[in-house]
Amino acid sequence: RRYPRATVEALRERRDRGVSIKTSNLYLSGVKAFCNFLVRDGRMGSSPLVHLRRQDAQNDRRHDRRFLDEKELGSVIAAALKSEVVFRDLAGGDRAMLYRLACTSGFRAGELAELCPKDFNLDEPIVPLSGIHTKDKKRAVQPLPVEVAELLREYLAGKPSNKPIWPGTWLGRAAEMLRIDLDAVGIPYVIDGADGPLYADFHCLRHSYIALLDRSGATLKEAMQLARH
Repeated sequence: RRYPRATVEALRERRDRGVSIKTSNLYLSGVKAFCNFLVRDGRMGSSPLVHLRRQDAQNDRRHDRRFLDEKELGSVIAAALKSEVVFRDLAGGDRAMLYRLACTSGFRAGELAELCPKDFNLDEPIVPLSGIHTKDKKRAVQPLPVEVAELLREYLAGKPSNKPIWPGTWLGRAAEMLRIDLDAVGIPYVIDGADGPLYADFHCLRHSYIALLDRSGATLKEAMQLARH
C-alpha cells in the first residue's frame, strides 16, 4: 500500500534479473580475497572457494557504453552552460567544467569527485592523482590540454584549495545528471548497438576520451597509458 503498483512491479522485475556476470565476478574476487586472508592469518586451514572460477563477462553484457563524438560533446557542454537546472548542488557551469575535464582526462566519476584545486598543476599542465583515489590504487599523472587548463584556471580561482571542487551527492546519480543535458540537446541516452543497447551514462565520457585518443593518432601503447589500462 505504500508504493504505486508500477513501482513494486519494476522493483520485482529488477530483482528477478539478478546480477550480471561482471558483478558476480567482482563479488567472487572479494570473498576469495577474504578467504585467502583468513588462511594467511591462520584462522582457516584452506580456502573453500579455491575451486571457483570467474565466468566470461563478455557473454552477459548488460550496460555497455557508447562514446560521444566531438560535436555531441560540444553540444552537451554548451547545454550545461546555458542550463538553469541545479542538480545536487551542481549548477550548469559546474557540470560543464566537470564534463570538459572528464572527456579530456579520462578520469572516472569517483576520481573527479575527490579532486581539489590543490591537486592541479596548471602550469605543466598536469593532474597528479593519488593512488588513494584511483581505481587501480596506483598514482597517476594525467596531462591536460592547454585550453582546458586555462578554463580550469579561471574556474578554480577563489575556490578553497583543499576542498572538493564538485561536492554534493551527484556521484551516486551521475547518469541522471548527464541525462539532463543530453535531453536538452536531443541526444538519446540509449541507442541500439551491434550487440545490444549502448548507454550514454557518465562513464561514457571516459569512453569518449579513449575514442578521441584513437582518432588523434596515438599509438596503442600511448592510448593504454593515458587511459590507465
